[in-house]
Amino acid sequence: MKNNKGLLMGMAAIALSFGLMFASCGGDDSDDSGGLPGITEETTGQATITGKDIALSGDGVPASLAEQTDYNGAKFSITGGKFSFTLPAAPSYLYSFSTSGLDSYLFEDTDGDLAPTVSSADAKFTLVSYFSWNSGSNYYSISRQSLDTDDATYMNRNQILYVYADTDVTLSRSAKTWKEDSSKSIQARASSGSYTYNWGAVNLILKKGWNLVQIDSNTTVTGESIKKSATVKIADKDVPWTFSDK
Repeated sequence: MKNNKGLLMGMAAIALSFGLMFASCGGDDSDDSGGLPGITEETTGQATITGKDIALSGDGVPASLAEQTDYNGAKFSITGGKFSFTLPAAPSYLYSFSTSGLDSYLFEDTDGDLAPTVSSADAKFTLVSYFSWNSGSNYYSISRQSLDTDDATYMNRNQILYVYADTDVTLSRSAKTWKEDSSKSIQARASSGSYTYNWGAVNLILKKGWNLVQIDSNTTVTGESIKKSATVKIADKDVPWTFSDK
C-alpha cells in the first residue's frame, strides 16, 4: 500500500475545506443512517434559514467572530463559541445549473458528460457548502458534515449543503459507474492507481427557496486502487457543524 494514510488525510482536508463556490436532534438511529439521528428541520422550500447558537465540533473553535456577510448575502457569526447564521430570502446572485457548482458538487460532472436531467432549463440556483473567513494568513471554515476515517483505508462522510432554487425543479440521473485517470481528479492526483466512482441514482426534487441536500459518501483504498461511492438526496439525517482551520 503506497502512502494511503497521506492520501486519505489529504482527501479529508479537501472534504472539510474545499468547495467550488464560495443543530438539530431527534429521530431514531437506523442501519442506513450512519448512526446519525433523523433530521427535524424543514428540508425543502424554505424562504430563509436561520440557525442560532449552534455547537461546533473540531479543535480550536474561536470564542467569537464578528458578523460576516458573504458575496451572496448570507450572514454568520460566533458568540461564546457558538455559531449562528442566516441564509437570505433573496440571494444576491443566482446561476444556471452548469455554472452553479451543483454539477460538480452533487454529480462529479467536471466535463459535462455526466450531467443530470434538469426539469426546468431556466431554473437558477446558488449553493452554500460552507462558511469561510480569513484572519491574517489563516483560513477558517465551518461546514455541516461528519467524517469517519482511519486515515489509511477508508473515509465515510455525511454532508449537508444548502441549495437555493428560484423555482420548483427536479434534478435526476440514473446510477453511474466510471473510472478516471490520475490527471482528471484532485484526489486521484495523489495516487498513480485507478480511481473508480459508483454514484447512486439521483432524483432530487427541489422546491422554490432553500433546500437541504445530503451527500453520503464512502471512499476505500486498496493498494493503488481508490473507490468512491455516493448517494445524493434531500436531507433525512442530522449532521453536525464542524469548524476547520485547514
